[in-house]
Amino acid sequence: MTRYRFIDANRVEVGVRRCCRAVDVSPSGFYDLHRRVRRPGPRARADGWLLGEIGRIHGESGGAYGAPRMHAELQIACGVRVGRKRVARLMRAAGLVGCHRRRHHPKGLTRRDPKAVAAPDLVKRQFSPPRPDRIWHGDDTELPTEEGKLYLAVLLDGCSRLVVGHAVSTRLEALGIRASMGSVGCCFDHALVESFNATLECELIDRRRWRTRADARLEVFYWIEAVYNRRRRHSALGYLSPAEYEAKLTMTPTMSNPST
Repeated sequence: MTRYRFIDANRVEVGVRRCCRAVDVSPSGFYDLHRRVRRPGPRARADGWLLGEIGRIHGESGGAYGAPRMHAELQIACGVRVGRKRVARLMRAAGLVGCHRRRHHPKGLTRRDPKAVAAPDLVKRQFSPPRPDRIWHGDDTELPTEEGKLYLAVLLDGCSRLVVGHAVSTRLEALGIRASMGSVGCCFDHALVESFNATLECELIDRRRWRTRADARLEVFYWIEAVYNRRRRHSALGYLSPAEYEAKLTMTPTMSNPST
């Protein structure tokens, strides 16, 4: 390394070849070492800083964010102007991936029961109202624990996707809510809340093993209130969180829902 420093210090004035002959080093050996020890350029330094931010955000999201939401978080929350392809390249190089929903392969199609009676269509197929608190979507799902099953019931706002209420119980609850459906077996009636359940399953349920029901209650409460409602970026809301989207609606009364 001492000979390398001598050549590097004098190569402009004396020339690389003459310096190499003086210290018995081949020019090709000097250039190889020079390429290895030279400082990274601005692009490489910027990539290093970006990768640090990406690693931090990926950790804070619990490893849930892929390139699209990572790109939105960098731009919206951090004020970083960066291309989505660059974010994807850096994540791929670092081995960082978001969680993916499992692919379900049903054995057969759901068939309509000719004896079933459909509930009245109270919402008239308007699933995404322009303002909050017009239409709520509800459903339930199971939370497996070593102590036994829990049932989670949620209500989501059709405009902002905000979870406006949820309950956890060891048995299914009957709350007297009026049902609305277009026809028996219509996939659109529960699409929004089923999407929420799929996200919950992908980002939390599939990645946890709860020993007690109390553990499940606490972690599900935190995920809904602190993560999903306030931090998780929703593609249908322009990559805002449900809480951010509702706050933006109050500031811009004429704004329309981007998902309509």
